[in-house]
Amino acid sequence: MVAKHKKEPRWIFVVRVIILVLLALALIGGVLLAPVIAAFGEERTSQSHTQIQTQPLAQTQPQASPQAQLQLQAQPQLQAQAQAQYPAQPHTQAQEQPLSYQQLVGEASGLSENQQPEEDVNAPSDENSAQNPVVAATSAQELIDSKPLSAYSNITDDIPTISAREAALGTSNGRVLYERSADMPVPMASTTKIMTAVVALEALGQRANGLQTPMTVTVGAANADGSEAGLQAEMVLPFRDVLDCLMIPSGNDAAIVIAENISGTEAKFTQLMNAKAAELGMTSTHYADASGLSVENHYTTAKDYLKLTQYAMRIPVFREVVATEYKEIIVGDTKLELYSTDKLWQVLETGTVLGVKTGYTEESGYCFVGAAIYGDIELYSIVFGEEEEMQRFIDSALLLEWGFRHWRTIELLNPAQKVADVALLSWLDKRVEAYVAEPVMVQLLDLHGDIRQEITINEPSGEVVSGQVIGSVVWTQGGEALATASLVSDRLVSAPDFFEGIGIGWTRFWSGIFGGSNDHAQSEVLLKESLPVPAAN
Repeated sequence: MVAKHKKEPRWIFVVRVIILVLLALALIGGVLLAPVIAAFGEERTSQSHTQIQTQPLAQTQPQASPQAQLQLQAQPQLQAQAQAQYPAQPHTQAQEQPLSYQQLVGEASGLSENQQPEEDVNAPSDENSAQNPVVAATSAQELIDSKPLSAYSNITDDIPTISAREAALGTSNGRVLYERSADMPVPMASTTKIMTAVVALEALGQRANGLQTPMTVTVGAANADGSEAGLQAEMVLPFRDVLDCLMIPSGNDAAIVIAENISGTEAKFTQLMNAKAAELGMTSTHYADASGLSVENHYTTAKDYLKLTQYAMRIPVFREVVATEYKEIIVGDTKLELYSTDKLWQVLETGTVLGVKTGYTEESGYCFVGAAIYGDIELYSIVFGEEEEMQRFIDSALLLEWGFRHWRTIELLNPAQKVADVALLSWLDKRVEAYVAEPVMVQLLDLHGDIRQEITINEPSGEVVSGQVIGSVVWTQGGEALATASLVSDRLVSAPDFFEGIGIGWTRFWSGIFGGSNDHAQSEVLLKESLPVPAAN
């Protein structure tokens, strides 16, 4: 018996044909649309996963200590008393003399604005200094713009006890680490000569052989009151020797010699000094003479003098002079022996003393602007209003040594430390490693809390080359930025070729239809958000 097969209904045949046609269309569409689908997948991924970033820091205002709050409460009354005694009048001076500092210096040096200064071939050379050793390596505006002066007002740990009425401690890059009544206008005695030296060096630095410019001692200069270097009337000596007489023994006679030989009169020279103060942003400073003997209308603040010292110590010749403890100068048959008034070296136990200048009048008390260096840290101390001569050096040493303990150079990151694994949007499962290209070093106050690290990752598409920027890191401490660095790829990764692109696109197409999440690998940040400050050695 022959078995008879039942004939299949027509509608089943039609369904099978339709299914085959749909599969064929899907295959053809996948091939043709693969590049578009891959691009769509990358775009969708980049919109949702382009950046991986830690939580931004909350901006908080540090609270001042109880002692600082009491000082702030008393500040308005003290400021009023100081302003009554030392009325601010630099703006009046500026109205009387509309010329800028550069124009005034040009007049004093005998050069017009179109004339170019010649190099001082007799000046000492220094491979690490500016080309002209009698001009600051950094302009005043660059110095002001580089980093604003600001203080750590909430630091109370380990603060040294000092006697100075007004004081400040600052870094070479403009940070104020400590201040006491640092905005109070007070007389500054012979620390005035810092500005006298700066202005003279910049005026004569524009002349050929400016340091060898001959200067004549007048009768008035030879008879100057106060401290003197022993200059006699009708002596003629080079400016470089007069500068030593000014800064080493604090010669008031040398201050007048410089002022008269550069500007004709001391009064005209003080116009240069006030113009330079304005250019440096010393808004609470006014000079009435070149030596510091004046009582009326002659004042500054500790914070202003940090600005001045920071600028002056960028001038190689100035640094050389203020670091000199003893020098002999021969003028004709006369030998001048110059002994430094700086005794900081007798009490400073950490670091190397760099100078700078002492001062004293009955009104100012004992004053001192000091500088020292320890390793790669250079700090400046300002103390005004001391009652005892040696105490100014003791207080300066206390401030400087405290600064050297807590203002430190820290390595935040180096190229050997992997920061993140960064996903490549063009691939399903590939990542590159992210590093910094060079060590990241900063100077910071270790009492100011942990360091926050904010990492941003930019997931790339297409080809990635070695060294390509794929993110960044920002470091902050106490809400203030410390440093920023780019993150770079560790290797070359080519983009998918045509057939790899078809496969990736096909996978992403079906993943999108069925709700999958297989678009690409996931990036991973390896750095922690908080970095404790390493303990001091």
